[in-house]
Amino acid sequence: MSHIAQRILDQRASSLRPPLGVVPAGAISLALGEPDFPTPEPIANAGNKAVSEGNTRYTDQHGLRSLREKLVSALPSGPANKDWDADNVVVTHGATAALGAIFFALLSPGDKVVIPEPAYSLYADLVTLAGGEVVYAKLGKDLHFDIEELKEKLPGAKAIVFSNPSNPNGIVHTKHELEELGKLLEGSSTLVISDEAYSSLTYSGHDFTSALEVESLGRVS
Repeated sequence: MSHIAQRILDQRASSLRPPLGVVPAGAISLALGEPDFPTPEPIANAGNKAVSEGNTRYTDQHGLRSLREKLVSALPSGPANKDWDADNVVVTHGATAALGAIFFALLSPGDKVVIPEPAYSLYADLVTLAGGEVVYAKLGKDLHFDIEELKEKLPGAKAIVFSNPSNPNGIVHTKHELEELGKLLEGSSTLVISDEAYSSLTYSGHDFTSALEVESLGRVS
């Protein structure tokens, strides 16, 4: 059996993600992050316009430069990205593809990746497929980072990955706890992978802070 086939078997054995079938009529699935409304008309119109104008061929595999430039301008400014330009941005077909590219690019067999849990189940699946070792770190009772737990689990880790705001528990990690994470990692080579797909889904009293804005994370070497 090839090592790739073995990784797939390992991933299937450890995955928390159930196989998903057709949702029965009248039921609401809470399994996937998919809204219950159709694609907004301006997006559908833009897609149709691109097809009708013949914009259907391969483009720059990093993504259209004009799009990457707009993405850079939309990022929150901070020490971690103060010198970025379009060449530091890659566009993928969804967040899962981006995460997969990150793990396959960065991990060697046996590399440790810390995942605060509960967490989005595909993080562990992708780490396993890439040959890495998943190390779970329990969150505190308030579902925020348990700094002492992270202090124990992080030494020697290739990376730590988490979502903010969190999937599945919905909390927003505070600027203070991100700063504490940065202090724990200072002087280490551990990479921070902050999945901020839900950054716009915050509500009164729960301000979102991007990892890019945190000075102590920007100093991680």
